[in-house]
Amino acid sequence: HFVYSPYRTGKKQLGMSVTASQAGAPSGAGFGVTCQRGTGKAQITYALVVLNTGKFYVERYKGVPSISNGSTSLKRGTSPVTPGSTPITVVGMCATLYGGVTRLALFAEGQKLADFTDSATLTGAGWVGGIDMVSGKIPSTLIARSWVERDLSK
Repeated sequence: HFVYSPYRTGKKQLGMSVTASQAGAPSGAGFGVTCQRGTGKAQITYALVVLNTGKFYVERYKGVPSISNGSTSLKRGTSPVTPGSTPITVVGMCATLYGGVTRLALFAEGQKLADFTDSATLTGAGWVGGIDMVSGKIPSTLIARSWVERDLSK
């Protein structure tokens, strides 16, 4: 599930932070941040997520994310921090660099989990951020205590 920020002005270099807890979550649930650029079939969306199993992932969607439009896994690994009933802070970055390359970074409670570049074809004026929640077939509740969006190009 994606929930986008009410700030719809795209940013060339976007930093996002969410502090939240996730109650009643089944194994494999979690949350993180997402950034989207472009529209329709040309849309690129990145999901940067930390799971309650001690894992994380960064995925890319080409086109509008949906069940029928799967993602491409770009980076997976382990996380020393996991979502649960105690709030944690997840920070992500989507920054367009020279030549249209995108730098992606993911942090959980200040610990770097991923920092790499991707070269997907970009359209649109800039990145729009949001929250990404994963729960599977069993519903859970995400309680976001803080959301911050920053323009890193300034």
